[in-house]
Amino acid sequence: MADLACCAAPNEAALGFAIVLVQCFGLSRGFFRYWERLVGHQAAFRLLADLRVRVYTRLEALAPTGLPAFAAAISSPGSSTTWTLSRT
Repeated sequence: MADLACCAAPNEAALGFAIVLVQCFGLSRGFFRYWERLVGHQAAFRLLADLRVRVYTRLEALAPTGLPAFAAAISSPGSSTTWTLSRT
């Protein structure tokens, strides 16, 4: 009968270690989700910034004389301009 008593109760050290592991995995899951979103957004914003620079560089090459007047119309304070596209 003495042999069965040791098998009935779980090892407290192993049980405590398992509890600590479950808590660490639970906390790390939230941390890694945050990290994944942070890195993913940072990469997307870098790609968008590079794309924006390339698009505006090509636009400047296409219309070098029209951009100063266009920029002045945008930057004038208090102007409410309706933007329309026209073919010339």
